[in-house]
Amino acid sequence: MNKILILGHKGMLGDAVFRYFRKNKNFAVITIEERWPGQDFKGKITTLDADLIINCIGKIPQKKPTRYAYKIVNYDLPIFLETLGVPVIHPSTDCEFSGLLEVGKKYSKTDIRDADDEYGKSKALISKMIEDEFLNTKIIRTSIIGHEKVSSNSLLEWFLLQDEEVSGYNNHYWNGITTLEWAKIAEKIILNWDFYTVLNQFSCKECLSKYQVLCLIKKVYKKNIIITPFLTPQTINKCLESDEPLPDLRSQLSDLYEFYKC
Repeated sequence: MNKILILGHKGMLGDAVFRYFRKNKNFAVITIEERWPGQDFKGKITTLDADLIINCIGKIPQKKPTRYAYKIVNYDLPIFLETLGVPVIHPSTDCEFSGLLEVGKKYSKTDIRDADDEYGKSKALISKMIEDEFLNTKIIRTSIIGHEKVSSNSLLEWFLLQDEEVSGYNNHYWNGITTLEWAKIAEKIILNWDFYTVLNQFSCKECLSKYQVLCLIKKVYKKNIIITPFLTPQTINKCLESDEPLPDLRSQLSDLYEFYKC
């Protein structure tokens, strides 16, 4: 049986990953309460004898961290995990890219990471280092949507809390996946470790505007709310090419809805 350590199990991604792997009898799931970068975290993690680590810890711009916080969590933590000598799955993001790509095109794995904000740069720098230098870590690069336990910073939780008319960006394009789909991909990588390269990129085939994404959530979650399309001055396209075909977003959202309803 594989002993898997899930870091960040109380966050949006970590909660879905923890719930998913906990239901699988082929894995023994462990977590820790100690917080990075404390010495108690470093000491505890070395005693757990995990066969594999799934890192779901990350600083995101919605919580307005400092540049130092981005460095400590998004950059320094993956470097520390690599030194432990066990396989690590690392989450990356479409925010490695600026989003100034022509509409209709998708970012490939060979495109230059051109993010110019602190969050995107922190993710791009460590992703490049992992790809060039690390021996034990594999990257899942995508963008995620999912449920949160302790806040409502994500698009899904924010939308579900609304009870009046909301606006949805009609010129911000996205083709990410749910946190549940991310967990399924992580399992597949674990079971076929040598088959996958260091950098793995996953996304839905269809690029949707954020307005269209909200409309899908409305249908799946049976939310009675008016969504008004809204154009921003700058069109953004962060759609990614995918290494493998995945279910469409509506199917993924339906699965996520049922998964969290249990």
